[in-house]
This record gives sequence, C-alpha cells and structure tokens, in this order.
Amino acid sequence: MAMGAAMLLSLGGDVSLMFVKFWEPVFILGLVLFLLAHISYIIGFLHHEKNVETLHATSLRVMFDAIPFLTFGTIFYIFLFEHLGVLKIPVLLYTIVISTMGISAAIRYRWNSKMSFAITLLGAVLFMTSDSLLAYNKFVEPFNHASFVIMLTYILAQLFIMRGMLFQLTMNNEQLK
Repeated sequence: MAMGAAMLLSLGGDVSLMFVKFWEPVFILGLVLFLLAHISYIIGFLHHEKNVETLHATSLRVMFDAIPFLTFGTIFYIFLFEHLGVLKIPVLLYTIVISTMGISAAIRYRWNSKMSFAITLLGAVLFMTSDSLLAYNKFVEPFNHASFVIMLTYILAQLFIMRGMLFQLTMNNEQLK
C-alpha cells in the first residue's frame, strides 16, 4: 500500500515539475508531493511486524547506519543554504525526510534478504543523487545535460526501489508456500 502511494505521489511530483517552466509556484507542489512520496517509502521500508523489536535491539547500529545519510544531507543543505532564498525551510524539511528515507532503506538489511536490501538501498541512494542534482541545477548553477542525468538517476532509483521491494515480497510469498 505505502509503496503504491509512493509511486503515485512521485508521478504527481513528476507532472508538477513538468509545469515549473510555465508557472514557478508549482515547484512547491512538486516538492510536497515528493516529500509525501518519501514518507510513504519510509513507511513501506519499515512496515514489518518485527521491525520495532529489531530497531530497539540495535539502536546503536541504526545510529551508525544513519551517519552517511545525515552527513550528506547536512553538508549538502549547508552548501545550498545561501541559494535557497524563501525556500530554506521547505528544503530543510525535504532534506530531513529524504535522508530519513535513505536511513530507512539502509536499516532494512536486518530483516530482509541481502539482494532485496542491496537493490532497494541502491534505489534510495540514486533517489538522493537525483534530488541533489536537481537542487544543484535549480538553486546553484544549471549544468549541461542536467535534465537527462537527473531523469536517468530518478528512473533508475524508482526501478531499483520497486524491484528490491518486489524481490522481498516474492521471497516472503515463497516462504509461505
């Protein structure tokens, strides 16, 4: 359910961002839709009965897993800060949520197959890469072939996230037989 919502919200974000060149305020709508998509991904990544027990039992390890995502999010936000104008708070919120999405994907290895974990984590990292490239291109300086590189990393991100989650679902169904 959460993964389907994430895909639909991402589609809405995609459509919104297609119209930014015609009406700049629609960028905020796209930002909100992708923010909600990342929240849906977080819910989807962490939606297992044993997760709460696993997270409590390994909270120090979870904090360790969070370091790369929090470090990247913090450094990139600091880098963008002077270029954000009135969007400082919305971009900060988005940075926190997408970093949390990355952390949620990273801690999945405790209760998922290694293959599902690796594919999904790669998707989450590619999503963060895509959004970072988008932010750099929009707020700092446009770069050559930005649209192509951003869309390539974004499409691969969505593909790997969905493939990783479907791989785990298939494995879970096989175990029930």
